[in-house]
Amino acid sequence: MKKIIGFLLGVSVVVIGGCFAAKIATANSASEMASLVDAVNPLVPAKTIYVKTTTPQQVDAHGTALYQQMAVQSNGHQRPIAYTGMHVLKPGHYLALKAKGAYVQTYTEVEKRQLPTPVLNVIDRH
Repeated sequence: MKKIIGFLLGVSVVVIGGCFAAKIATANSASEMASLVDAVNPLVPAKTIYVKTTTPQQVDAHGTALYQQMAVQSNGHQRPIAYTGMHVLKPGHYLALKAKGAYVQTYTEVEKRQLPTPVLNVIDRH
């Protein structure tokens, strides 16, 4: 019985340590791998982050646009993010992205007046 409990405790420590290490490793990454890891990592919280739309990095044959830019959290901290639009978005508009680390779940357009002050202080400098 002690061996089983010890084994389960050891596995738990390894899993929790791996999740913590993955959270740190993906904190400043916008790659597809970071997005996949953050989507399943229970230690990465879902947050609303903000971007001011730019021109897309690329547009595929179906018109789906890929964007890679810096996003701003409500406290003013920045992180790189990658997201796709179903079409090319108009530049200079503000989006609120529901994200879990690098994994973007959804986005909605917001008015400039809806942005938190720390976000405004950073987002318009780009």
